[in-house]
Amino acid sequence: MALNPHVLAGITALTLGLVVMLVYFYRQRPFIAWWMVAWLLLGASMLILGNDYSTEPLRGLALGASQFLGVLSSLAFVVAADAYRRRPRIRRGYGLVLVGVAIFFTFTPVAFGPDSVRTVGYVVIAGAMLAAAVAHLLLLRQARMLGPTIVGLSLLLLGGINIWMAAIANRRSRATSKPLVSTSSATQRSVAAGSGSRARPNQPDHQALIGRSPA
Repeated sequence: MALNPHVLAGITALTLGLVVMLVYFYRQRPFIAWWMVAWLLLGASMLILGNDYSTEPLRGLALGASQFLGVLSSLAFVVAADAYRRRPRIRRGYGLVLVGVAIFFTFTPVAFGPDSVRTVGYVVIAGAMLAAAVAHLLLLRQARMLGPTIVGLSLLLLGGINIWMAAIANRRSRATSKPLVSTSSATQRSVAAGSGSRARPNQPDHQALIGRSPA
């Protein structure tokens, strides 16, 4: 019996989140904590889609919840890049925006079906992934590090996968999406390799990066 690709991707992401958690116990840096949050949210997002739901409203609710968790995961990747240089500032207004996004992804697919949020969700996730990729690659302007390079390039690929998923969202079958989800799972392992090296930066480069950040 073949393993569901969403389940495989979800287990991979959750495992990486637990590994990053262990790294956080060793080096308590804010960016490592955000990486842990991002992986755990991504794993939960994929696992939700690994089940078959009997009714259309349940399928819509599951897809909406998965898309919302995917958006949160992508935003956590963005914050992680900023947290590498300084402690990120989370404003109260951001929470209000996320409440609105949560309401949209929760009620819209239940009322109008899963296809009503499928494309939108992939586009938003892709945008956040690409923003996170750019943020990681911009770190190279201040210090040369292998980790941000691997992470940035891998997030570019993940963003591209989500753009492609958005393009075929409402006309694809389950079989069509399996190669893309499998590619996403493989890319997660590449990002993990980068995050592992990024979690253990050379001390001079890391201190130089912090020193060049604005106060």
